Amino acid sequence: MSSDSSDSEDSSGDSGSNVAPEESLGEKIVKLFEGSVFNNVKDDFLPDGCIDTLITEEAVINELALAQSQGGLKKETNTKLVNFILKKGKKIFAIMLVAEFQGARLIDAMTQFRKSKLGDSVLPITEETKSNIPFFSSWSPISSRNFCNGQWAFLAPVFSKKRLNLDLHPGVILPFTWQQDDMKSGAFGEVHQVTVHPSHHKDPVLTFDGKRSNVAIKEIKQDHAEDKEDQRALDEAWEREVKAHIDIDKLNHQHIIEFIAAVTRGKRYLMFRWADGGNLRDFWHNNTRPQLCVSLVRDVVKQIRGIADALDQLHGYGGGGGSYRHGDIKPENILRVRTKSVVPPELDVGVLKIADLGLAKHHNVGTEFRGAQTSMRYTTYRYEPPEARPGISTTPGRSKRQDIWSIGCVTLEFIIWLLYGADALTEFNAKLVSEMEKSSPYFEIEVKGGQKTAKVHTAVNDTMEALLRDQECRFEEASAIKDLIGIVKKKLLVVNLGAATLNDTAAAGSPPHQSTTHTGFRASARDLVLALDAVIAKGERNERYWYTGKPRGHLVHLPKTPSQAPESLLSPDSAQGRGIPFRQKEPMPPTSEDLSFAVPSAPQGFKDEYRNAAQIDKTNFPVDNKFAGQLIKTIGVGLFPKYTPPERRCDDCKKFDFFEPQFHIIDTWAELERTVNICDFCKMRLEVAEKYLAKNVSTIRFDRDQSMLKLNEGQIPVMSICRSSEVQTPNAHFIQIGLPKLPAVGSKSHFDIVRQFLRNCDANHPNCPPPRTSPLPTRLIDLGTREKPTILIYETKPGEWFQFIALSHPWGPGSDHFCTYRNNLDEYKKNISFDKLPATFQNAVTTTRELGLRYLWIDSICIIQGPDGDFAQEATRMEDVFSSAYCVLAASSAKGQKDGFLTSQKKNDFEIFEKNGQPVYVSRFMDDFKAHVLDGPLSKRGWVMQERALAHRTIFFTDMQTYWECGEGIRCETMTKMDNQLISFLGDPNFPSKISVDKSDRGERIRLYEDLYRQYSRLEFTRWYDRPIAIAGLEKRLIRDLNAQGGFGIFDDRHSLLQRSLLWRKGQEASALERITFPPERAIVVPSWSWMGYKGAIDYLDLPLGGVDWLPDAILSPWAEGGAESWHTGDGKGVVALSATARVFTVGEQDEKNFGTFYDRGKPSKEEEKTFRCVVVGKRMARAKMPVGEITHYVLLIAPKKTTDSPRGEKLYERVGVGYMAGRFIDLVGNGASGLVNVQ
Repeated sequence: MSSDSSDSEDSSGDSGSNVAPEESLGEKIVKLFEGSVFNNVKDDFLPDGCIDTLITEEAVINELALAQSQGGLKKETNTKLVNFILKKGKKIFAIMLVAEFQGARLIDAMTQFRKSKLGDSVLPITEETKSNIPFFSSWSPISSRNFCNGQWAFLAPVFSKKRLNLDLHPGVILPFTWQQDDMKSGAFGEVHQVTVHPSHHKDPVLTFDGKRSNVAIKEIKQDHAEDKEDQRALDEAWEREVKAHIDIDKLNHQHIIEFIAAVTRGKRYLMFRWADGGNLRDFWHNNTRPQLCVSLVRDVVKQIRGIADALDQLHGYGGGGGSYRHGDIKPENILRVRTKSVVPPELDVGVLKIADLGLAKHHNVGTEFRGAQTSMRYTTYRYEPPEARPGISTTPGRSKRQDIWSIGCVTLEFIIWLLYGADALTEFNAKLVSEMEKSSPYFEIEVKGGQKTAKVHTAVNDTMEALLRDQECRFEEASAIKDLIGIVKKKLLVVNLGAATLNDTAAAGSPPHQSTTHTGFRASARDLVLALDAVIAKGERNERYWYTGKPRGHLVHLPKTPSQAPESLLSPDSAQGRGIPFRQKEPMPPTSEDLSFAVPSAPQGFKDEYRNAAQIDKTNFPVDNKFAGQLIKTIGVGLFPKYTPPERRCDDCKKFDFFEPQFHIIDTWAELERTVNICDFCKMRLEVAEKYLAKNVSTIRFDRDQSMLKLNEGQIPVMSICRSSEVQTPNAHFIQIGLPKLPAVGSKSHFDIVRQFLRNCDANHPNCPPPRTSPLPTRLIDLGTREKPTILIYETKPGEWFQFIALSHPWGPGSDHFCTYRNNLDEYKKNISFDKLPATFQNAVTTTRELGLRYLWIDSICIIQGPDGDFAQEATRMEDVFSSAYCVLAASSAKGQKDGFLTSQKKNDFEIFEKNGQPVYVSRFMDDFKAHVLDGPLSKRGWVMQERALAHRTIFFTDMQTYWECGEGIRCETMTKMDNQLISFLGDPNFPSKISVDKSDRGERIRLYEDLYRQYSRLEFTRWYDRPIAIAGLEKRLIRDLNAQGGFGIFDDRHSLLQRSLLWRKGQEASALERITFPPERAIVVPSWSWMGYKGAIDYLDLPLGGVDWLPDAILSPWAEGGAESWHTGDGKGVVALSATARVFTVGEQDEKNFGTFYDRGKPSKEEEKTFRCVVVGKRMARAKMPVGEITHYVLLIAPKKTTDSPRGEKLYERVGVGYMAGRFIDLVGNGASGLVNVQ
């Protein structure tokens, strides 16, 4: 508007003219606002593009001129400010106008943004970022509030293929102009149907009639974990899911639901095209009686073919030989998009699209079989294949052909619906139940001779046979439905995966028309596509092939088969082995729902040594630079090697930026071998690959996970990345501050680091230091003072308290050990010569003094040894010693007293890179707590498990580096932090608080104590008769925490712990257990039913949690009500016994189904076995109609004692093993043939 018209308008206003004042620019902006509706919240937003339409050069000049006039300022065009607004600050200018910034206030505020060089990119300005804007504090509270509240209307996101992952502030308004009132809920979240404003969806999906499709926005159920590591795991899972969706979207496949965006806005959301036809299950149920016709059968086959092709594309997804598998194919995850309007009875099958790809698992390396467990935890039970169950597949793990089994199940249901309608399909699904009335899979498991085998369930086979007798299939002429059933039977629902190649998509290198699977094995997705192409080709040649035209009104039920049981399609053994085994066990009887820990394993293609290493429970390595930063302030930066340009570094390696999000390196053998002589980092990668990978793996890929590099999806790092504390970059928090080169052992810098471990724990971990009320040991070693460093034995007095350090060490072979005896006790109470101490003890003295403490406890010195010593008395106080110690020193690499632990360490190779002039280091992975500590010489000692578990803090000295463990996890001398759930169980400073009722459920507690005893049973003893005592302190705590009584490794909580803990068995690696002979002075008698009385490893029967009916009246423990008072293993109670009902049993054949025995001391003769009896402690839960003779019973196996004297005249027995057997093998009548017996 010209200045003349402005003057005219002003004057006319004065004279009372009716001419309305011109709309301000701010008012024009507000007029274009649209309403946003989402989750019952209504907001306004400015559609994308309106800013550019309204904020023109003319409009800006006029608005600034008006502001100058309002502020009494000289009217002149501020060219710099105008240009800033037009180029960088349109949104900021618009926000101010709507927030009613006027006059000088408007000009001053915009000028502040211009001079600070802060444009629209600084938005949004939040409470967290205000401090980054230097002038914001000078604004009035009202101006600041109006600006911050008003900005959200201008920041609504735009969805496009260029921006698929949006991380938004919770205040951002989503541009949804309509939301359906009702929503759909699922296991993982709620799904809303919304309309996105056209300006905010740049790549819209169109419906069949050319309209913009609505959008499904799925709000992810998000459990916020209190624990940082749990939260990190949730965040990583979200990142993996988003990456999967983005990757898969690149396929642009017609039969995969269109992905629109992932949105984090406080809560997390996934956006997809809205499937206007619902899911496949909905389609079946909404069309109860389809009218069979040519077009319907043809459309169904073509859509199944489309799904198969989508799976083929997923399984062969590229990018370094990678692939995806869906992992949860089911009718609910196959969505339907309408293709036309129809009038009943015509049906529109639509376009079927695979959805719910959140479970999809990406494999960077083209491997056919994965490890036993992956991150895919929620696969639907009904449609999962046999190999998903433990102990079934000879090639363990999850295959991409899992999806093929699942699509076979779905196709079979599709066929039932086609021929007989929704009611028949509902009837079929209702009958697919187990003996526990739970949904069952499409296979069953047989156990013969202890060996599990899977087969397509008889009832499913019967159903397919019944379908083949339908009038569409029984004539000689070809039929599409008959061929489709044949495909399901011969190619999809096939248990045998065959010798699938490492690269099922090595198929990816073969012609698209070529089959990848031999006859008799489960098909690949490509095979399925080819088979369906053949069906479609036949239909194109002969329309009658699709449908014979025979009337079907009289057919409403599936034809019956002779073998079908009337009450159920599945036999009692159909629901098998749900859950994850702790470790591979010998095959066991069918189990129901089980609970344990997911144990990651290495992918196929790794050498055995790496595969075995990866079987450990998962360890996380979170970046934690707070502690490392504090440490460096204390010890200085001098330990960081300086950066010097490397002489041998190839051009590709020079470009690596390890700070990049999702940093990775893809190599081939040929590339690394070509550069090995010119580049030391290439050489390092080649050596790592040669160590861990088999040569037939074509792709070598390193992915950065936090501050570690992992190889070809292995769970364990193979290289570490760390940096100096002086690196300055926005992504510095990705990489750990750490030391690639460690200080000399025993040096000032080394002890500085160890001291800092202790100080940090004392200051920040209130639950880690021992309480001041802890009792002192009977004796301690007094190390004297700086002025008078005399070493001597000090006998503590009641009421005294002071800090001391305890040493955990191996005695070593032979008998020449440094010990206190009755004959040298008085001498040692006066003086112990430092020079006469063995190296390990000298190192312990030195370390204790360096840590600022005066008192030290060493078992061989503080406990009087020999026959006249006080070991028996002091051994029972081990719990007090280690739980009272200020910290424990563990000589992890020593093999005896003379070895020492402050010894030189093995060197580790590292390469130095540069980031902004500061060093970044890449080294071989060396933070291997399991290898260096848990598998070290010291940890093989039986006594050490208790010492570690009872200690509040432990410093482990190994031949690689020093480790620190407390209740907050494990730290390495390199500065790396480690977290591991099972390792932390023993590292708990208040053991066993991590299995307390408020922190774990009953199943987790059972599995944890079982695994503790498994581990302990595999440890070594110089004197095997120490086995019960060396864990007695731990056992007391377990008994207390489990709210039970017990001893000798057996618990009784009046619930089921007695029965479970009695059902231990010899370990797989042991051919037979050997009884331990206990010397008379030990005054302990270990019963035959306790594994503590034997040499050798144990396991436990693989019993279902919550799936056993226990029989408490069949067996009575020594701790039962009315029995002895509470007592424990070390209390020396003499002979203890169980009272039990003994029953005769028949020995099954070697390959007998549902029969297995495990004898403790080797296989008995047949004559001996005839004298054995069994005690039934529980039986498998079963449906009411199941005959008792077929129900699995769990038994303790006993034999008559050779000595039969009993003060009460009872029959005396001893344990010989455990087993499981169907009821038909046991005399279950009355009290049993042998009645009540005493088991000692």
